[in-house]
Amino acid sequence: MAEGEVVDQDYGAVAEVVRISGTVLGDVYAVGGQVFIDGRVEGDLLALGGVVHIAGEVTQNVRAAGGEVVVSGTIGRNATIAGVNVTFTDEARVQGGVVIGGANVFLSSPVGKEVRVAGRNFTLANVVAGDVEAAVENIGLTGRARIEGDFTYWSNKEAQIDEGAVVLGVQERKSPQQLTGRVGKIIEPATRWVKPVLGLSSFFTTLLLGFLLIRFFPGFSRATVHTLQAAKWRSLTTGITALLFIPLLFGILIITIVGIPLGFLLLFVSSLLLYTSRIFVMLFLGQFLLDRFSVRKNREERQGLAFVLGLAVYSLLILIPVVGWLVSFGAMLFGLGAAAETVKEIYVKPKPKKETAAQA
Repeated sequence: MAEGEVVDQDYGAVAEVVRISGTVLGDVYAVGGQVFIDGRVEGDLLALGGVVHIAGEVTQNVRAAGGEVVVSGTIGRNATIAGVNVTFTDEARVQGGVVIGGANVFLSSPVGKEVRVAGRNFTLANVVAGDVEAAVENIGLTGRARIEGDFTYWSNKEAQIDEGAVVLGVQERKSPQQLTGRVGKIIEPATRWVKPVLGLSSFFTTLLLGFLLIRFFPGFSRATVHTLQAAKWRSLTTGITALLFIPLLFGILIITIVGIPLGFLLLFVSSLLLYTSRIFVMLFLGQFLLDRFSVRKNREERQGLAFVLGLAVYSLLILIPVVGWLVSFGAMLFGLGAAAETVKEIYVKPKPKKETAAQA
């Protein structure tokens, strides 16, 4: 999006290089090898890329993940960041709180509320108006650091605190084992009721994700359904291969401390993919039924109707004991494989290099 351009709705872009230099009066969803945000976003920002640089202004929340994430702009509310290297420069401003997961985290911007960090190395070099909690191997406070709340960190090493650094609240170091016990106590009561709630919300979550997928990636959705129609068994074998490869790659990454954040990022992304892969099978089922009964609609209406119909059939099938589990697992494998085959067909096969973007 060029400088000076204004979009008065949500905006989505998928490309090798994504640059948002204009103004978006809504939320922004950006995915690419490199993502640059130097315009103004009057909503939330969701960014995923190899390199993510946020140099503009986001009036609401920022959620970003990448190998290298740099924030040098203004964030009106909260920031949630995951990456190998995460940097908040001196020019950055965060009005709300910050949650960061990364191997190397350098926070040199003022933060309006609390800061929570998990990773290997963390350096704080500016003012935090709330508490600071960090579970890291190495932590340092420069002479410019000022914590106006409590400072709690879980580490086997003492924090390196330079002369001039200020902690107004309570400063406490705890062992990493104490953090594990604390997490267990927090989640134990939730396990009593979370399962039935998740079961009820799964239908509506899938419904929402399906419509988002159709809305922002209609071409990819149709191409994946076509792959299922044309190459069912190849989709199945590819899905099995991908399912076996994901835990293997996760295991390789977490062997080294540096690879741990990448490993958990892979786990998060792959979990999302495994969940959404069933949507392609639902579209396939719905499309089959519409063709069977010769239902005629325009392309957009037909795709939405096919999804709702497929979701309804799928939801009924998974209620059947034993069969339901097989249907769910099979849908995941077929959908994952078809999506992988479609990505390979569209993005991996040699073709003239060009930048593509899909506007919401």
